Amino acid sequence: MPDVGKLRGALIRLEPLLMHPETVTLIATRDETGWCSKTYLLEFAHGTTDRIAEHMQLQASEPNNYQRVLLQQVAARRAVGEMQLMDAECAKIAAPDRQWVFTTGAYRLPSPEK
Repeated sequence: MPDVGKLRGALIRLEPLLMHPETVTLIATRDETGWCSKTYLLEFAHGTTDRIAEHMQLQASEPNNYQRVLLQQVAARRAVGEMQLMDAECAKIAAPDRQWVFTTGAYRLPSPEK
């Protein structure tokens, strides 16, 4: 594994942590000509005790694996982050819910050379 320092190295995991949001709150909507964006605040029941840190990005793995949450506040057993979703029409934006799964991801060890 590359040298990333002690603090960042402590956050690297070989198995991803999978999380469901406990709460989802719509905090902003921008409806412009031709596009719409909605910003949501998501709260997770995981925190520093689970090696979660502020400014960490969580990747959605279900149902939309291209969405991300940027964590802004992290306590021992709680993390809160923002997620922005966009589409041509506001009505087409499906809000995240407790069924969505987010992951920290995991470090993949390089394959041994043959």
